[in-house]
Amino acid sequence: MISSLEYSLVNNYIICLDDMERKGKGLTVKEIMGLVDELVQRKSCKVVLIFNESSFDNDEDRAQFQSYREKVVDVEIHHNPTCRENISCIFSIQSEKNSVLEKTISHLQIKNIRVLRKIKWTIEYFEKFIGGKDQRIVDELIVHSILLCWSYYIRDLDLSYELLKKQLSK
Repeated sequence: MISSLEYSLVNNYIICLDDMERKGKGLTVKEIMGLVDELVQRKSCKVVLIFNESSFDNDEDRAQFQSYREKVVDVEIHHNPTCRENISCIFSIQSEKNSVLEKTISHLQIKNIRVLRKIKWTIEYFEKFIGGKDQRIVDELIVHSILLCWSYYIRDLDLSYELLKKQLSK
């Protein structure tokens, strides 16, 4: 009864569904798109879906999204910033540090803002221990901090030693 009452109160809302590709196994894309359609048509809501289409677990999810896309989605915005654009959002301009930082992040293709923040926090934490040291030591700290955060926080990659060696050889 409470659920029915709560649902009846939903009207003219802006609803954001984030990370749709991380849905649970018991929930289908078809059900999500059905709910979106219901909220738009019957409840006069505006619904924003935020997700990485290429990260759907399987072909069935992808196919279900494609079949409902035209009926349910009015506007699509493709956001794919470059590494440099995301770096500039997180790091301030410091020429010596940014050269190694940008080069390493770009070679590893790190675009995830959360990971870039972790890199920044790691570098800032350890900088106090090497203040005033040779620039080569600072550069090593930056590279190792980036590698640490990249290997630990980017879990969707099958990170192997060979991949790491290949990326670093650039």
